[in-house]
Amino acid sequence: MKLRWLKRAHAQLQQQLAWWRENAASSRPLEDEVQRIQGLLKATPYAGVRVLNARPGTRRVLLRTQHLLYYRVDEKAGFVEVLRFWHASRGRTPKL
Repeated sequence: MKLRWLKRAHAQLQQQLAWWRENAASSRPLEDEVQRIQGLLKATPYAGVRVLNARPGTRRVLLRTQHLLYYRVDEKAGFVEVLRFWHASRGRTPKL
């Protein structure tokens, strides 16, 4: 499957990468984890858990960096669509 990021999700990822560059020794752990999860979702798109209070088909995976990646699978079109990239410490679910 192919993977595509919505503009908002991509902007959220870029914001987190910028934070890591400024506040951590390196942004590499986050970059590596995003690459790992992207590979996982391309190979196993239903690996994430269903999100109950969202549009049907919405799923999420928790990264080792405590980020949540929200997505949907479109089997007909053959892609995984990343909806949001969210840090778990925010304590709430993003608007999906």
